[in-house]
Amino acid sequence: MPDNPDAPEQTPRGSLTFSASKRYVRPMQREITALINAYHQAESDNDEEARLSLRQSILRRLDDFDASNADDHEYPDWIRPVLRANAHGAFGELDEALRFEHQGERHAVIDMHKAISANNLSDHYRRLGAHDKAIDHAERAHALWPENEGMIVNLALALFKAGRKADAGRVIDKLAALASLEDPHDILAAHLRFEDEMCEMGELPEVQALYERIRTIHNPNSDDR
Repeated sequence: MPDNPDAPEQTPRGSLTFSASKRYVRPMQREITALINAYHQAESDNDEEARLSLRQSILRRLDDFDASNADDHEYPDWIRPVLRANAHGAFGELDEALRFEHQGERHAVIDMHKAISANNLSDHYRRLGAHDKAIDHAERAHALWPENEGMIVNLALALFKAGRKADAGRVIDKLAALASLEDPHDILAAHLRFEDEMCEMGELPEVQALYERIRTIHNPNSDDR
């Protein structure tokens, strides 16, 4: 998880959607996000029993979250639908995820929330194969929050899936430029956190160069350099 208090909490591999900044996260929101994380893990483990149980728990706690006015969140009208969208995205129910995320987008007040909602919409549209919409929302998210690594990766992936591989490579170069070569934790946070997405774009020379940098940093005496 990023150390920057303004950085969003990312859901696990399988989704590039975000929940909210640590600055605004409420205890109930944190609990629901953990349940969604656990659902992703159950999905990865192909554990049907755990998935069914977690789905019930997530939906029940989302109802509780709504009833509590989003646990007194500063922006309840934004976070309530966004958190539901994240849950339905995890469930693979992308039409419902889009419906709730668009609702959240309409209530986004601050630029960070506008960026998060645009990024989430891009992720859902990309998974549906609606590449033009995915790119449009990813570009908007990146314009609102250009230094956010997750939004850079999401934009690159949207372009890559649309067949715009050269453009995707140029965006990956932006991600590489953000990392500090002197700080291995920064390298890991900026790149390896999105390992699945990078593997999907593994044919890009820019991605290959990025991983060569990481291998060189972490194995400076390797004969494979």
